[in-house]
Amino acid sequence: MKKVNVEVNKVGYPMPVVIIGTEAKGKANFMTAAWVTNVNLEPPMLAICLSKDHLTSKAIQENKVFSVNFPDRALAVKADYCGLKSGKEVDKSNIFNIFYGKEHKSPLIEECPLSLSCKLSEVIQVAGDLLVIGEVVEAFSEEGYLNRGEPDVKKMDLLIFTMPDNAYWSLGDLIGQAFEIGKTMNDDKE
Repeated sequence: MKKVNVEVNKVGYPMPVVIIGTEAKGKANFMTAAWVTNVNLEPPMLAICLSKDHLTSKAIQENKVFSVNFPDRALAVKADYCGLKSGKEVDKSNIFNIFYGKEHKSPLIEECPLSLSCKLSEVIQVAGDLLVIGEVVEAFSEEGYLNRGEPDVKKMDLLIFTMPDNAYWSLGDLIGQAFEIGKTMNDDKE
C-alpha cells in the first residue's frame, strides 16, 4: 500500500478521557481533558496539557493538588458537559458524587471507575499552553474493576478520545500482552 502525506494536525492519536478535579472559588470544579499521559513509573507521574487560561489551570497552580478521574461510557454526557462549560461561568460542583483522599483538597469522582489524587510536581510552558506534571499519591477504584488487585481497563469500559473527528470511543479487544507477543518473532524478521 502506498503511503500518502497527511496534514500533521489531522493525525488522530487515541487519548484517554479524564475529568480533572480541583477546588476553585471555594467549591469543587471539574474539567474534561484528553491530552494526558504517564511520564514516570516510580514515583508514578502523569502530564496533562491545559490552556493557561482555564480556571482548572489556575486552581492547580494555586492549590498544588488535583485529581484525575477516568470516566466510563455511562459518564460520556457528563464528561462532555464538563469540557464544554467553564467553571468561570457554571457551578459544576454538584454534577458528581464527590469524595476526598488524605489531602482533602482535590475532589475525586465516586462514579468514575478509576480516580487518582495528584500533587503538583512541575508546570512547563508549551507554546500557549501549560504542561502540568503531577505525582500520583493515591489511586481509588472498586473491587469489581480489579483483576488480582490491579485495575482492569476492559471491565472499566473507559472513554477514549480521537482527533480530528473529536469523537469518544471505548476500548476494543485485547490483541496480546506487551513485552510478550514479540517474543514469537524470529531475529530475521519473519
